[in-house]
This record gives sequence, structure tokens and C-alpha cells, in this order.
Amino acid sequence: MRLMPKSIEIVGVTAQPIMADGFLRPGGDFWMHDVRHSSVKLQKRQRYIERHQLGEAQMRALDAKAEEWANELEQASQAV
Repeated sequence: MRLMPKSIEIVGVTAQPIMADGFLRPGGDFWMHDVRHSSVKLQKRQRYIERHQLGEAQMRALDAKAEEWANELEQASQAV
């Protein structure tokens, strides 16, 4: 979650089938599943930046806010 506002995507590779979105997927399908998720997230982020015409300073402020929200979410999750 903390990497989402950073335009850094981690994709998985596995030799064994693994569950993803409710389906047991072979390694290649799991990799493609991650690539699709990553591309959608990056496209949405880019559209948001363009739509709101965010500059560097605004992007830094947005990234800081996303980090704050990630911390709040983590603390709330641990409290449950």
C-alpha cells in the first residue's frame, strides 16, 4: 500500500499455483494478474495528475497525505 503513490509496482512470479482474486492461478497467470493491476493503478494515477494539473509540490503533498493515510490504516488494522 505504501508504494501505491510512488509509481513503483511489485509483481509476483511463482512456480506453484496461487490464489488471486478468488481464482487459483498458475504462475504465468498470477504474473499477468499483477501486471494488469499495476498498469491500471498507474493509469488511474496519471489521469488524476493530468485532470487536476498537479505540479511537483502538489504531488509531494499528495504523496505525504497518502503516507499519513497508510499509517492510519495500519494502526486501525492493528487495533482490530
